[in-house]
Amino acid sequence: EPSLKTKKVLEGSQLLKNIKEASVLQFGLNEKKKKPSDVDYAFSVFANFITEGYIPCHTLLTTVLYDLAKNYKAQKLAKDSEEYLNAAIRESLRLHPPYSVISRQCMKMYHYPDSDLVIDKTITINVPVESIHRDEKYYKDAESFVPDRFLSGDNPPTHSFTYLPFGAGPRKCIGEQLGMQIACSVIKAVLKNYELEPCQKTPTQLKMVDHNFGRVVDSTIWLRFK
Repeated sequence: EPSLKTKKVLEGSQLLKNIKEASVLQFGLNEKKKKPSDVDYAFSVFANFITEGYIPCHTLLTTVLYDLAKNYKAQKLAKDSEEYLNAAIRESLRLHPPYSVISRQCMKMYHYPDSDLVIDKTITINVPVESIHRDEKYYKDAESFVPDRFLSGDNPPTHSFTYLPFGAGPRKCIGEQLGMQIACSVIKAVLKNYELEPCQKTPTQLKMVDHNFGRVVDSTIWLRFK
């Protein structure tokens, strides 16, 4: 809930006008009428959008910098090419997704193609994101950090549901684009000014643990910035 001071500043700012003019947010305001107030609702939607993209970024930045520090060739290519940097971020998300499992409820009976499996209505389906991301059936050399697999024309995943760091469909994470933009900007600035490499305290592998609704790196990650 916004503080009274923040609410007062927002009410008199250009920001609220801009928010109201954005079609998606305006639709929400029209639906909600004035309960809660326009300012409260606009603030909550806008704040949710920002936090959905911002909060997971510390884990994403950690994993990408770790992967690049351990793969100097990929680090060099990411420094010189924004396309390769985006591929490196996507590959790091494949290896270290922010969610190990995504749950969805079946809305109508579904017969799985070419099998006797029938999923009844209201059944909850747990999608094992990390297991899919590391399945050799979908990704060659799945345990290795290979950003090239996400470059244009380099044999991308054959099915969209084999890559799910932000979920899929209408309920996928609304902060995906914001999170990717933040990560790309920060990592680009780091690579412009520093060369990354492992040090004696750098773990040989990253360990992820569940935390609230997502996952975080289990321990402090040490890297050398040169």
